[in-house]
Amino acid sequence: MTQRPALRPADAASLILADMTGKDPLFLMGRRSGGHVFMAHNRVFPGGRVERSDSFARTPDALATADIERLADELGGRSRSRRAAAFGTCALREAHEETGLLLAGAALRTPIRYVARAITPPGQVRRYDTRFFLASVDRARLDYASTDGELADIGWYPLPREDDDAVHQITRVMMRLSHERLCADPALASDAPVPCFRVRNGRRIVEYPADGAFP
Repeated sequence: MTQRPALRPADAASLILADMTGKDPLFLMGRRSGGHVFMAHNRVFPGGRVERSDSFARTPDALATADIERLADELGGRSRSRRAAAFGTCALREAHEETGLLLAGAALRTPIRYVARAITPPGQVRRYDTRFFLASVDRARLDYASTDGELADIGWYPLPREDDDAVHQITRVMMRLSHERLCADPALASDAPVPCFRVRNGRRIVEYPADGAFP
């Protein structure tokens, strides 16, 4: 059997938008087609690879300054502040491209916070080192434009049932984490610890804080 070569995870970002106005939380998500080699047929949050242009785009005002500083410390090295801001810029850009979302300030009920990091396990056809950002929104105030066709069935979805095989395990984890954080801190005003989800020696682990260079 031919073993896949070890892949270095590519930097990526994803935006989790939650509507907490009803009895149960709802999350903006879409379904990836079967033509994708990564997360095919899965319902996912909008997100994707960080592009070079994200480092030079204007940093969105809604990104919490404390999180940009946290990410900068996490990344280290040269141009770390610019690289840190690029993750938040990427998350918002991908959300706009994939869902058509026009996230005006009035729709945001909270700042956009950095809440988690997840690294695709070795041996996968694609590997990403993804930073997840979270905000609570008033979806009645959201506007949408055309999308790039990356996602289908775009809509607002509740926490998945245990037998819902359209939602990957890591996505379930992020939904539960987001719900718990918003219940504990509806304004997302506190600087909560940021966990990193990864696989080490075949075991799924969670590390705090989410810093350091992970293979």
